[in-house]
Amino acid sequence: MLRDSVFDSSLTMAKAVLQIAGVVLLPIKMFSRELQQGRLVKLFDIEIAGGRYWLTRFKSKQMTPVMKSFLDWLRKTTTA
Repeated sequence: MLRDSVFDSSLTMAKAVLQIAGVVLLPIKMFSRELQQGRLVKLFDIEIAGGRYWLTRFKSKQMTPVMKSFLDWLRKTTTA
């Protein structure tokens, strides 16, 4: 059972934290404009290098031909 909010993207997390004044871990480069505008505040002077992304889907959602094609393309593109 989940007790906290679960988000599917950094954009969704940023929108939520802007609306409810919470705390979230976000990629700084992606939200530099919001930081410069003062809409988001960097709480600590450290950054975590996280150079990986995960392609995910809900367990309840079966892999479609389009999803499979995208996955194949992504694998080809990233291993070249």
